[in-house]
Amino acid sequence: MSKVVALVQSRMGSKRLPGKAMSLIAGRPMIQHVLDRASSIVGIDEVCLVTSVNVQDTPIAHAWNGRVYRGSEWDVLGRMDEAARWAEADVIVRLTGDCPLLASDISSLVLQTFLDSSSSYVSNVGRQAKWPDGFDTEVMSVEVLHAAAAHAMSRHDREHVTAWVRSNHEIEEVQSEHDYGHLKLSVDRPEDLARARKVYGYMPADDHSAASVLSAARKCGLLHD
Repeated sequence: MSKVVALVQSRMGSKRLPGKAMSLIAGRPMIQHVLDRASSIVGIDEVCLVTSVNVQDTPIAHAWNGRVYRGSEWDVLGRMDEAARWAEADVIVRLTGDCPLLASDISSLVLQTFLDSSSSYVSNVGRQAKWPDGFDTEVMSVEVLHAAAAHAMSRHDREHVTAWVRSNHEIEEVQSEHDYGHLKLSVDRPEDLARARKVYGYMPADDHSAASVLSAARKCGLLHD
């Protein structure tokens, strides 16, 4: 039986918003929200936080009481591949630490689509998928991740984990019926953090569903149907 591992990549050294992973949202560090939501994905066997060996990333490592893998700071692809081997994963659910409003039911849908298909890579990433920026979920076989780590040579491809995969493999895309692609819920800049905090102000506790996130976005004026 395949072991499904969610690898959540995160670091403190963001140029646009340094230390964002530990920024507080609703009283808790952002990375903890992401990890809690990752843990709610149906079909996940294990959640592994993947950060760097840089001392500035130690607070991230200490923010999670589950498995933590630390590797290269700039070679994120290599770090993720090493983490997958360390976790003995067969299927990888790749998530990023800048998505505090990740919808676990949509991530579950992407994972189930992968498990039900013959595809080696399934995602809901990108404007054409029509999901909010911040629901990003990529699922791939561990062999695909290994291939990327072995063949991707450019610094861009090493820093952006699935860039090589998306250029060299057929992509199966899980699309939204409604177009929410204009809604940015990931956190890259100070204004994104303020937006995420605003949305959390309208959300019920421990509800990780897309419906809850979209309802809160409507209540705070970010989404109009």
